[in-house]
Amino acid sequence: ALLSITDVVKGANTLLSGTGWGDLEYYARDDAKKKGVYNIAVIDHWTAYKERFVRNNIKILPDVIIVSDKFARNQADKIFPDVQILELDNSYLHYESRLISSYRVKAINRPPKRILALMEPCRNDHFNGNLLEFASLEYLFDNLNRITDSKEVEICLRPHPSEKRDKYDSFLRKNIKISNNLSLGEDLAWADLVVGMQSYAMAIAVHACIPTISIFPPGSYKCILPYSEIKHLSDL
Repeated sequence: ALLSITDVVKGANTLLSGTGWGDLEYYARDDAKKKGVYNIAVIDHWTAYKERFVRNNIKILPDVIIVSDKFARNQADKIFPDVQILELDNSYLHYESRLISSYRVKAINRPPKRILALMEPCRNDHFNGNLLEFASLEYLFDNLNRITDSKEVEICLRPHPSEKRDKYDSFLRKNIKISNNLSLGEDLAWADLVVGMQSYAMAIAVHACIPTISIFPPGSYKCILPYSEIKHLSDL
């Protein structure tokens, strides 16, 4: 059975937590801080650093923040000058890129014929009256000619794990499908091209040497992922 936060923290001398958008990790850090438990948090992205530690305008910072690259280290040092920042090698990225290579059965086509779209909820951000993730998909479909001249393009939409499976059903077409694959690595290995907004999975694609494009529409956002290999559809 799953234990409550109180039971997990009770008797512990260290808490290691993630920094996602759910509340569980935040309240675990809060409980640990009240009990004097050493508090370590992992940031695995490059966005909204301050907001990860705030709920209801109350900020709970850990004793140590772990990051996994120089870009995140530089940002965390500036934002959290009073917190120890520890940079560790990103073994996960190395492992995933090797796994994707082992899954791939077809060489990458150029121009691309198989496009994987990595979707993610944009926390109710809207663009031109539409959810930003929907607007980004529409921008992709309207500008496919900037990416490929292939007449046999297949597009696979991979919803974020936090999204409902039917969220993107309105986009289904003969050549557009929703991924039923539990394995991100297998979906990436299928793709000639990966597109998305600023999903962490795009960083995995870059490390696996898969061409990657951000599909934010002009006038919305610029992809914050710190990789020069990621192109922007609006610049093509």
